[in-house]
Order: sequence, then structure tokens, then C-alpha cells
Amino acid sequence: MIITGKRKNTRGVSLMETVVYVSLVALLSVMVVEALLSLGKVFKYVRATRDIENSALVALDRIVKEIRLADAVASGGVFGTTTPTGKLVLSYSGATPAIREFSVDGNGVLRLFEDGVDGGSLTSGNVLVRTFWLEEATTTERTAIRVTLTLEDKIEKTNPRKATFYTAAAMRGLY
Repeated sequence: MIITGKRKNTRGVSLMETVVYVSLVALLSVMVVEALLSLGKVFKYVRATRDIENSALVALDRIVKEIRLADAVASGGVFGTTTPTGKLVLSYSGATPAIREFSVDGNGVLRLFEDGVDGGSLTSGNVLVRTFWLEEATTTERTAIRVTLTLEDKIEKTNPRKATFYTAAAMRGLY
């Protein structure tokens, strides 16, 4: 028995086509990996910015609130010296007299002490306080305090995000 008919011309993929396809897949893979690495850097930057800004907001809001409620600046405060780490000690009179102190501990965390008892940290554990600078402006009628707070990201070691924040407040009954 003889089968007649045309034989199909089956052709496979040539070596050149394979090289082109492999090159395109490699190029796309490199682009995807590069995009993922860039995205990781952006997420680190956003996290650092969020931690720094939240820490500054919490700390400065509490400091301003306490300055406005205070009656006087107590002894022991460190203002406008050559060291960038200040110490704010405020006294309160009334039914329950109190002393509140804002200072930076050895780990670079801004802490609040209420009558000598640690009231907790005001900055995140991911944030380092670089500068806690205080300036007191006093006249015969008024006392105001200006606060400069510089915070830095603790997690990123090569190029940490850093930001400086400023605020000022006058003591109660004086504005």
C-alpha cells in the first residue's frame, strides 16, 4: 500500500528565535526586579517619614499642652546651652502641685517624667532624637518657650531620613 500525499513541512523554533525570546524574558525580569527594589526603597522612606512626623506631632503637642498649663519653669531645666539636648522642667500649682520633666534618655528617646515617675516615651522606638533645643523668653509679664526638635530615622543606617520641627507656647494666664 502506498500512501500518497504531501508531507507537512513541520519546522521547529530556530536557535535565533530562542535567543531573542530568552533575551526579552531576561530584560523584563531585570526591569521587574529593579522596580521591586525601588518600591522597597520608597516604602522605607514613607515609613521613616510617617514615624518621624507622628513622633513630632505627639511630642510637640504634649509639650505645648504642658507649657500652657504650667505655672512656672522649675529649676533643673536646660535651656539654650551649647549642648543640643535640653531638659524642660515645669511646675504646676493648684489642688495637686506637680512637676513634669521632658528630657532625652540615653537611647535618644524623648521621655516625660511626672513627679519623678517615668510617664513613657513621646517618640517612637524607630526614631532617634538628635536635637531637643529649648529657649526661654521671659519678660516681666510673660514667659514663653520655643522648642526645636530634630528627629532621625533609626532603622536606615546609610542615608537616614531627618527632619526638624519648631513650636512655641506661652504659659497659662499670660496670653
